[in-house]
Amino acid sequence: MPAATSQLLSIAADAAAAFPDTLSAHLILKADAAPPGAIDTRVPVWLDTEGRLHRRLHPDTPTLILVRPDGYIGFRCQPADGGSLVNYLGSYLVKKG
Repeated sequence: MPAATSQLLSIAADAAAAFPDTLSAHLILKADAAPPGAIDTRVPVWLDTEGRLHRRLHPDTPTLILVRPDGYIGFRCQPADGGSLVNYLGSYLVKKG
């Protein structure tokens, strides 16, 4: 598994642990990435087979994008930084323990 994928999965796990039952993390990979079955994770993995998301959002490095329940992007961090995500979420959610 590429290092970037491992990093994103680690960030997803950390954010989910800090804010359980609040977040639903998903990993979205380019079509030429490893097939979802090759990644051993409980995080849903999606392949951007037509490249639409990558063309629209221009993520050229591992990127965190938080989509709010209303469909708007609430947070974007490129390159991915889990600490920034947790700090952002902590500004309006109560962090566990």
